[in-house]
Amino acid sequence: MKRWFIGLSLSLWLVGLLGAAGLRYQMTPDEVRAAAGPPTSLLERGDRAIWMYPDGGRVEFENGVAAAIVNMLMATEAEISEAEAAVADAEGLAAEEVVQLEPEATELQQAEMAKLEAEMAAAHA
Repeated sequence: MKRWFIGLSLSLWLVGLLGAAGLRYQMTPDEVRAAAGPPTSLLERGDRAIWMYPDGGRVEFENGVAAAIVNMLMATEAEISEAEAAVADAEGLAAEEVVQLEPEATELQQAEMAKLEAEMAAAHA
């Protein structure tokens, strides 16, 4: 259980780290809002939108994804790859922990079933 919690915590931390590392092209508006916060102003025209941020930063969306990112912190390919690999490792640790917990749960279920059967036998005796 402890390893699973650590793996999940690490996974969530790294996902947050990726968001804090910056923006990347092809992000949806929801992903940009999660990574950069809400825009200070926005302009929408047809299938294009421009979100303005403090200090001249802006994200331009085309067809629902980020097409241009200006004066904003962007994630590098190395940061993205590192975070994705760390998340995959953490998910693997969590999966191992679940597999290890299943036999324990089965033993607990068997013990509970034996207890209930003993109570039923005593009630019918």
